[in-house]
This record gives sequence, C-alpha cells and structure tokens, in this order.
Amino acid sequence: MLLCLVDYVFVGDVHGKIKELKKIVKKYKGKDDVQIVLVGDFLDGDVGSKPYETFLYIRKHKIKSIMGNHEQVWLDVLDGKENIKRFMGGYCRALATIMDFLEYCDNNRLEKIQPRQKYFDLAKYFAKEQNGRLQSGTIIYDETVEAYPYLTPLTSCYYDFLVNRGGIKDYEIEKIAVLFQQIKDYVEDLPYIMQFDGYVLSHAGYIGDDIKDVVKKEGPYVGKWPTPYPTKRWNGLIVVCGHIMAEIPLIYQDGILQAIRLDAPRNTNELRYFDTKEQALHSVKVTNG
Repeated sequence: MLLCLVDYVFVGDVHGKIKELKKIVKKYKGKDDVQIVLVGDFLDGDVGSKPYETFLYIRKHKIKSIMGNHEQVWLDVLDGKENIKRFMGGYCRALATIMDFLEYCDNNRLEKIQPRQKYFDLAKYFAKEQNGRLQSGTIIYDETVEAYPYLTPLTSCYYDFLVNRGGIKDYEIEKIAVLFQQIKDYVEDLPYIMQFDGYVLSHAGYIGDDIKDVVKKEGPYVGKWPTPYPTKRWNGLIVVCGHIMAEIPLIYQDGILQAIRLDAPRNTNELRYFDTKEQALHSVKVTNG
C-alpha cells in the first residue's frame, strides 16, 4: 500500500459542478494535512452548471488544478490561436460559462479590473457573430438533436443562448471582456502535469517519453488531447487523469494500482474523487438546480 504523509484528494472533471465541489471541500475542512487537487476541466459545464462560480471558488480558495482541454481551448481563443466562431459553434459547453458569468453579474458586483483592449475587441466580435446567427442557431439545434440525441442538453444551451436570449447584448460587452481577462490571467499559469508522492496528474492521461515535453507545452498536448486510456504507471508513478469518461475508474495489474480515471460517465451522474490516504475512490451525486 502506498503511504502518503499528506492526504491528497484528486477530484475529477468538475465542469461547473460547484455544489458538489463544495461538498468535497467541506468534508476535509479544517484538516491541515489535506490538499485538494483538480485534474482539469473545471470550466464549461452542462446546462444549469455554474462554471464561472466554480472558477471564482477555486481561485479564491487556492485549490490547485492542472490544465484541462477546456481550459486550453479558452486560452487558445483568448490568445488568438483558435477561431472564436468555430469555438463557439462547436464548443457548446463554453456558452454555459458565459451565461453563468452574465447571471453572476446581474446579481453581484463585478470585480474591478480594466481588461486589455484586445478583450473588448474580442467581446465585440463575439457579440456580433452570435447576434448575427439567430436563425442558424435554430437550424444547428434541430439538425444536431436529430443526428445526436444524446447531445440535447448541450445543444439546448446553444439554442437558449443564441435564439432565446439573443446572444450578447451591447451593454454586456464590458462584462464579457472582464470574463475573458480573468480567465486568461488564471488559466495561462496552470501546469500540464503535477507530481505528488507516488502520483502523477495528467488531464488526458498521456505523459510521453519525456516529462519535460509536457512542461514546455509541446508534443500532443497542444490542440490534440489524446485519450490513450492509461493502463500502467509512468516511471513508477500512478497516473491520475480525467478527460476520459471511464466506466472502470481504477486500473490494477497483478493487484497493484496503476491508473486512476476520474471523469465519470454522464449516466452515473456523479463527481468522482480519490483519497490517497484512504486509497479509496469516492463520489458525490450531482443534483440539478
């Protein structure tokens, strides 16, 4: 059995499940020897999720996280490496982050920061593109639901934002610019991997032949995010990942734990986490509303 002096609690892809994340944090509250670490993808949730509040929460409480592909795509968009039109058309979950941000701004004071001009320009472009595609939003919704019925919750978010809400309004440009600035400033410093007492965290489970390749943000991490389904340790370290909706979360070989997959399938309706001191997998049931 692997013994850890510090109790590390590795949490799966949160995707805006703020209530469930808070339950996990509350469970370990007051224990100085506990460190909670996310495996990435805390942004961009399903309909009804709170990805922006989740972002504020982990930032406020200094909860560590590695880079997930959802954080990466936001970073690429805000750096101009990803086309925003394609991003918003194909990444419906991102709309949940923006809708949650706007709802938050309606009910709370906005953090006082002055976004750089490039984020105002990006927000204006984003609003123009979205407001100009109301009819196409209906078509995309209908065609996608017909072809991929299991994606209905995500396409519904797109439909609700684009058609019912009418996209971003002109008076909301500044709010969106602040969101862009906040996310950029935070996610650009996220590491791609972390090592802890016998464990290595990598969002997609791939580490490669040389760990330095990942630290430098080179190789398969930029825009590819492979899903190799880790089945063995890396340099003697247990591989902890998210990204993959894994039916079997714990991978053993000859009775020895090799890999931990923390992204739960949607039909399980849960947020998984692994306690290193207990050497046990746990989960919190996800509730709507």
